[in-house]
Amino acid sequence: MFPNQYGTLFQRLFYFFSAVLLISLPVSKAISNLCEIVLIVLSLTQIGKEETKQNWKDYRWVALPVLLYCIYLIGLGWTDNFKYGFKFLNTQHRLIAFPLIVITFAHLYRASHKEMLRFFIYGVVAASLVTL
Repeated sequence: MFPNQYGTLFQRLFYFFSAVLLISLPVSKAISNLCEIVLIVLSLTQIGKEETKQNWKDYRWVALPVLLYCIYLIGLGWTDNFKYGFKFLNTQHRLIAFPLIVITFAHLYRASHKEMLRFFIYGVVAASLVTL
């Protein structure tokens, strides 16, 4: 079921939840949120490892969406409608989550980028067929 380059349990979990996330992104918000949470937890367990430190050095530019989220956060100081502002920030949480996941697992994404793209295409096709 898993490609040979995913030997350890951790790498298999990464591969499985990334595949399910990419398939479910256009289809199901609940499943994609669950997979995102699992990938964030897996990312946080990798902080401090040498491979992750090197990924952060090589792929700092991937963290640029976090700056956009910070701008949104600063903009809350000038809003009259805090309820809508926090709701908007809640919907934009992926600006923080995806850079963390991608930078932490850059070496694994690099090794399987074609498979990951294929999974996302499968999800888009499934969503398109369902909505016909």
